[in-house]
Amino acid sequence: MIRPSLRILLMIFLLTACTGTRPVAGGDLSEAEIGQVKGEGLSKAESIAPRGFHEACLTLEPDQSVAYGFSTSLPAHFNIHFHEGDEVVYPVSLKDVVEFDGIFQPTSTRHYCLMWQNVHSTSTELTYRLRMASGRE
Repeated sequence: MIRPSLRILLMIFLLTACTGTRPVAGGDLSEAEIGQVKGEGLSKAESIAPRGFHEACLTLEPDQSVAYGFSTSLPAHFNIHFHEGDEVVYPVSLKDVVEFDGIFQPTSTRHYCLMWQNVHSTSTELTYRLRMASGRE
């Protein structure tokens, strides 16, 4: 007979495996982090779990641009996206990259997320940089 605590862990494992739920880290940047993005820039290092995600989200307006760059220890998928109702829109989408630098200039005021997806069965290390400027660069 399986002990109740083991039964609960087994159910969680099976539900996670069956639904394809993946560990997600990050999310909305804190006020302090947004202050850094608007100032000298934000640099962060994160470990992304196997088949997991990391997001860095913030609201941008059309007169702002964000310079971003990143490197990963394993090829990863990267995108910048926003939600419009039930739809997810991807202004930027890259697959299997280990290093990239770019400037994102939104066309409308929205809550945007930069997202890195680890498609591997082992953790990957992510280092990224964000810097915001008013006006088009």
